[in-house]
Amino acid sequence: MQTLNDTANSVLNKLGLITNLPLYWDELKTDSDIEGFVRLAFQLTQGKEKSRLSHDSKLKEVGVWQTMLVSAANDSLRDSMDRIAKATTAGGYRLFEYVVTPAANPGPHSQGYVSRLLGDLSDNYGAAGLEYAKFLGSNFDRVAKGVAEIQDQLTDELAMHQM
Repeated sequence: MQTLNDTANSVLNKLGLITNLPLYWDELKTDSDIEGFVRLAFQLTQGKEKSRLSHDSKLKEVGVWQTMLVSAANDSLRDSMDRIAKATTAGGYRLFEYVVTPAANPGPHSQGYVSRLLGDLSDNYGAAGLEYAKFLGSNFDRVAKGVAEIQDQLTDELAMHQM
């Protein structure tokens, strides 16, 4: 989880370390937050950090990734993307935007119960990753088939094609 004060360089460095895990950015509030996020989206979709030299003029290792960056905002990021990208289609290909409406029925659980569950997450040092890895390993064909089906569905729904 990133916060509003994190620098673009630190975010890109983290992506180079986690490579395939999604990165979450805290809610975007101000115009400058949104503009910084949109600029970061262009860097993120390059799939690698910028090249750098060390203090002794040797090339530093460059982190690479294949992932997604997820955030929430009250205003459309599409408008900011279009403005910064000068209304080219380049920005649009980097952004999936969903409008989330408030739940009509918040559910059967009280706010206190939900707060306690969320609090328990901070104290749970279980091995969810190990369990998930076991699931993936023992259900490889099922997971591969499910991923392929979702890929094909997205390709059809979004009318995706290679350029």
